[in-house]
Amino acid sequence: MKRTIAALLLAGCSANLTSPGTPADARGGRTGIAPVWSSPATLVTGRLGAHVRPHFTGREATPPQRKGLYASEFLGTDVYGYPYQNENNGPDTCTVSRVQSVNDVAVDGVRDLIVPDGASHTILVYKGPARCGALAATVTDPYGQPSDAAGPNALKQSFVVANIFDIKGAAGSLSVCRVSKKKGTCSVNLTNASMYMVGGVAMDTAGDCWADSMMASGGPALVYFASCAGAGQVATGFQNADLGGLDIDSAGNLVSISAADGNVYVYSGCNPACTLVGGPFALENPAIFGHLNKQSNELAVASYTEGGIDVYSYAPSGITYLYSITNGLEASLDVEGAAYSPRSHE
Repeated sequence: MKRTIAALLLAGCSANLTSPGTPADARGGRTGIAPVWSSPATLVTGRLGAHVRPHFTGREATPPQRKGLYASEFLGTDVYGYPYQNENNGPDTCTVSRVQSVNDVAVDGVRDLIVPDGASHTILVYKGPARCGALAATVTDPYGQPSDAAGPNALKQSFVVANIFDIKGAAGSLSVCRVSKKKGTCSVNLTNASMYMVGGVAMDTAGDCWADSMMASGGPALVYFASCAGAGQVATGFQNADLGGLDIDSAGNLVSISAADGNVYVYSGCNPACTLVGGPFALENPAIFGHLNKQSNELAVASYTEGGIDVYSYAPSGITYLYSITNGLEASLDVEGAAYSPRSHE
């Protein structure tokens, strides 16, 4: 039986997601929202809970490996690196520590790890191609709480970040960011009237961007930004029931997770007209974020209810559940991010 998670606010944060007596609702009608350290899973489940003590593993990292899978916990303090094809549910073999309020994690085209640290409003970039490499850059996000990221080469080119909300509680956005001398900032902020709570983001090889979001009125919206600039266009033909993570497969299809109904949808185009080419495909367990491997034949998603990473075979025509990784992960800490290294060749 699936467990329902409590609210996912960082321990020590006094802000509530809603005003007293008002139920949290990811689909509209929210008042008194405080965005700092918010998790999409909190708003999907619509429940508030007790503070959770930060989690420390105290484990030493083994020599890094070049292929594998990352997992993050929103209430944890580590990003874990697991071996590739971990069917036997083996332990993590490396960690990135001292991170907070991480929703999704991402890997860029040169295998650098991108960690949106929601508590500090920064994006941390760790050098690849080996997993769990050294911290290479800290990027300041002045526009909101970063929840997801995408880009071809985070240390040398512009990349894009999804902000679930802005810093003061208003609507979320996409930020275009750039690293310079181990530091950086996000200097361009992309907004659209249909973007209220922003979940996933994707960026293709041409530099176009997509934001998967919820509107203030409660419905889902996919917003397309040509060249990752301008006012954006709301995609037509988008059939998802909820926000969720985005990725791009090797054929250029947009792979979209819909959290509320637990399905995966596969689209072509969406610039701005979408054509559904596959799905909806039902997930084994609810998830918000997930990513494809290099060959685009496996999809890993983070199950926030079951506390693990579920791995599927993937094709635009269907997905099949293969196995789960739970070793070292805790459902109470909200397993929310999953990313392969190397990632899909988009």
